[in-house]
This record gives sequence, structure tokens and C-alpha cells, in this order.
Amino acid sequence: MEIVRPKGVEAVVIFPLIERGSIDFATGLSFASGDVVVSKDGGSVANTTNLPTEIGNGLYKLTLTATEMSADLVSVVLVDQTTVKTWEDQALLLATYDDTYQAKVWYIDDETAGEDRYVAAFFKNGNVLDAASVTSPEIQVYQVADGADLVAATGMTQVGSTDSFRYTEGSNRIVDGAAYVIKVTATIDSATRQWLQPIGRDL
Repeated sequence: MEIVRPKGVEAVVIFPLIERGSIDFATGLSFASGDVVVSKDGGSVANTTNLPTEIGNGLYKLTLTATEMSADLVSVVLVDQTTVKTWEDQALLLATYDDTYQAKVWYIDDETAGEDRYVAAFFKNGNVLDAASVTSPEIQVYQVADGADLVAATGMTQVGSTDSFRYTEGSNRIVDGAAYVIKVTATIDSATRQWLQPIGRDL
């Protein structure tokens, strides 16, 4: 069976085992060193750090470490090493993917207050990140015409207890007839990441 999981992240996989010479699920199995091996990207095999445990009714779970998951294709082979095997040989194929990161920025032209308001949220694999996972969020706004800053890089503030961030600018505001780019930067998962978004009153 093939399973999809994030690359380089500890993974728990759940799978059935079949009794040797039968069509029934195998229950009450125990595992010893050598019964379960892992190969990364078709390389040499090694015993897994952990051994499977039974969930029940012939279903088992195995925890693969982040190191064992650090490959594009992770292959796990389960073969009973006893003289009389108690379960049919099984293989698990795990295709991995790299995490993707996104950001969304909203611009609000608040004419009543005479301010430009910016709101940003950050995402990982399409899911909004909680604010605690985002470090040092910053915003910069520059002009498309010459690259000059309208708003120099500055920190953003968390919006209450939500997972979004804000910045308010009352002096250097966006004007009609000009194009700008918003650049947001944040440290997420120990790496600095940045995104660009065009903006303008004429868009």
C-alpha cells in the first residue's frame, strides 16, 4: 500500500497484517528486531527505530522517526523472522512531500480615519498557522515604478488573540494612479520566508 506523508516529519502509519496461509487478519502479533526494516529512496535497509504495536482487530501502527522519513520514498518491509511465519509478508510505501507555505495580505483604505490598514495571515499546506508558529512578521510596501519604499520594513502586530497580524500606516499612504508591491516576511519552521503581493487603488 502507498501512503502520503510530509517529508522529514515523524509519521504514524496504520496497516493490517494477514495470518500466514490465511485470508484472515492476524491478531495478537509481537515483533522482534529484524522483523521490520526501512529503506530510504531505494537505499540499503535498516531496522526501524520502533516496532509496530497492535491497535486491535488485526490493525497495527508503526511510528517512523523524522530521520526515517527524510526521503522522497520510504519503503517499510515487514517479514516475520521466525522459522514458521505467523503473518504474510507486507510492504508499506510512503511517498513524501515538502511542506508548502503561503501568506495572504489584505489592504483596507480607511478614509474616515485617514489610514491604510494591512492584515496578513500565514498558511502551511493550505491551513492557517497559529500565531505562536509565526515569528517576527514584517511588512514592507514599495513602489513598482522605482522600487522605492512607501513603507520601510516594519514589524506587524498580532490582532488580539487571533492568528492574523496587522499594520496601520497613517502617513505614507497608497495613492491613486500608482502601483505597489506588499512584501511580508516571517520566520516559520526555523526558516525566513517571504511573499509578494501587488496592490493599488486602481486594481
